Amino acid sequence: MGNLVKPSCEQIIDIMPDPFVVIDQDFIILAANRAYLERFGKQQDEVVGQYCYKVSHRSDVPCSQHGELCPLEEVFRLKRQTQVMHVHYDADGREEFVQLRATPVFSMMVKCCIWVRPSSRFLLS
Repeated sequence: MGNLVKPSCEQIIDIMPDPFVVIDQDFIILAANRAYLERFGKQQDEVVGQYCYKVSHRSDVPCSQHGELCPLEEVFRLKRQTQVMHVHYDADGREEFVQLRATPVFSMMVKCCIWVRPSSRFLLS
């Protein structure tokens, strides 16, 4: 048992079938699983280290400044899980409704985990 190797964050989240990201309190994406990258047609270097609103909303400002409830802001304000509906862009650049579930991860560096679940593939355009 002394030589056990712990899996990395990326290895753990890649197990999850739904799109999943880890975001810090500054809106920076720290990790994204394969399902997220495939769903939104992105590569790791186009997502990790980027602002979440830039990747998902193609915006230069947080989603709350466009009238949407930001799950990240809610998690840090309430210090508990929250769930919202949002409009994101799929891999083909089409707008779609997605259900976001955000959960706080409290550690030395507080982070937020967000599950992205498409809402029945309802496209807006």
